[in-house]
Amino acid sequence: MKTTPSQSIDPLKIMAGPVMAATVTMLFSACGTSAGLKSAQAQYRAGNVKGALSTIRSTAAKQKEDGKDAPVIRLEHASIALTAGEVKEAADAFRLADQAIEYRDQKPVVQLGREASAMLTNLNSMPYNTSPAERVMGASLMAVSFAANGELDKARSAIKLAKNRQKDNFEKFGAQIERERNSMKQAFESNPRLRIDLKPQKVDETVRQLNDTASQFQPYANFSVPYAELLAGIVLGAGPNPDTGRSRESFAHAMAVNPSNSQLKKAASGSVSGVTHVIIEEGAAPSLGALRVDLPLVINGNIVMFSAAFPTLQPSAPERAEASVRAGGQNVKAESVCDFDRIVAAEYKRKMPATVARTVAASALKSVISYVGQEALKKNGKDDGAARLFALASGIYNVASAQADERIWATLPKTVRYAVIPTPSSGEVEVNGQKVKLAKDGSTKLVIARCVNGSVNAQSIGL
Repeated sequence: MKTTPSQSIDPLKIMAGPVMAATVTMLFSACGTSAGLKSAQAQYRAGNVKGALSTIRSTAAKQKEDGKDAPVIRLEHASIALTAGEVKEAADAFRLADQAIEYRDQKPVVQLGREASAMLTNLNSMPYNTSPAERVMGASLMAVSFAANGELDKARSAIKLAKNRQKDNFEKFGAQIERERNSMKQAFESNPRLRIDLKPQKVDETVRQLNDTASQFQPYANFSVPYAELLAGIVLGAGPNPDTGRSRESFAHAMAVNPSNSQLKKAASGSVSGVTHVIIEEGAAPSLGALRVDLPLVINGNIVMFSAAFPTLQPSAPERAEASVRAGGQNVKAESVCDFDRIVAAEYKRKMPATVARTVAASALKSVISYVGQEALKKNGKDDGAARLFALASGIYNVASAQADERIWATLPKTVRYAVIPTPSSGEVEVNGQKVKLAKDGSTKLVIARCVNGSVNAQSIGL
């Protein structure tokens, strides 16, 4: 593909003196919130929920409403707090996460301005855009946190928000992808003095390599999130004045992608009160890694190699064994409802063209500026030493700033299983041998057990 950079770029002003200082500043700023986020995620995956919560609290405390990482950090804070049983803290964090998501939607000008400047630094400097599944699950788990605090009306409102987001996901995600794809056009505008040719073969080879892992997972239809539908069915069908019709409709939506799930069939057709819903969340959703690739760029007939770093999909290992469930002295079969590997992989693949365009644009633009700067030094009669120093500085900057955007909500579960049972007279259920006392309030009980790396964190909610 042939593109041209903007005439408004002054390479000497952007790259010469400040380039080394910018490199150091960029590296330290990139490791700030990103390091805290990754540390919390790693502790959580290791089963250290208390340590993860302490780390993410500290990281979240530094976030502003318009902070570039605010949505993902707020979501991580909320979900880790919910797992730890800190339901008030979780509800507050989910509210802030939702505000950050809405802020992104309502401030596109601010977002585009930041993206333009981030092209010359680091893609992690760009404002984080939540994925469709993150938006839906943020609202759905916010509903759970409200219900855990006894705020069932607020929980139902959050479920309605999740359902609305599920409906408009496809359209909004497409618009987001198109905006990110346009990064290439924004980066390279018209300058007839430069002829730039990015050879597509190496890029295509990289895309195939990146998609290898994601292609192993079969996506759900229309980017649906079955877990969100399950939670909607439970919340809408519980408590005073239940919306039985919409509850059963939600169970049916979850069953549409799980046609053999007998537990969902019972929930969709059985009584909506006097039952206990048991949800087993196991493992962790995929994280993102990085793949660094050297790509050729032809500028005015000269081949220039530049480094680009792309995010790679990294599914987590499954739990060593499925958690057991017992109630009333009997084994209970919890059946699979949702696989987040499938959801994240589908979003990753669909977003890949935009990710590649934005990554290549950012890395190539810095190489173009470096090339133009060196040419300008030569034409202005600067000695070879100055040109070599500039080339060294810009080269170091280009390599150091080629960092993949690895931000993602990584503490969602890997898989979700579900069972619905008559509420046991003993007032408790067992998950992996751990007794969970059922909430005394409400005619409907909800047990959510989070099983990560052998640890079980369970709580009961009365609805």
